[in-house]
Amino acid sequence: MKIELGLTLFAENSTIYMPDGKRQPISHAQRIRDIIEEIELADQLWLDFYGLNEHHRKDYAVSDPVTVLSAAATRTHHIKLSSEQ
Repeated sequence: MKIELGLTLFAENSTIYMPDGKRQPISHAQRIRDIIEEIELADQLWLDFYGLNEHHRKDYAVSDPVTVLSAAATRTHHIKLSSEQ
C-alpha cells in the first residue's frame, strides 16, 4: 500500500498585513501567481499531488482551476495535478 501526500486548495483570496498593521487585500492575479509558486515548491519537495478546487464567487481567485494547473504543469516535473469540483 502506498500513501500519497499532497495539498488541496480552494484558492480563497487572502490579505497581507502591512508594516503599519493594516490589512491589504491581495489581487486575484497575485493570488494565482502565489498558487503557481506554491505548486512549484510542492513539486520540488516531492509531494505526490496538488488539487485545486473550483469556485465561482468574488472571494475566490480561481474559477477555472484547469487553466491555473496547466500553467503550473509547464513549471513542474513530478507532482500530479488535480482539479476538484
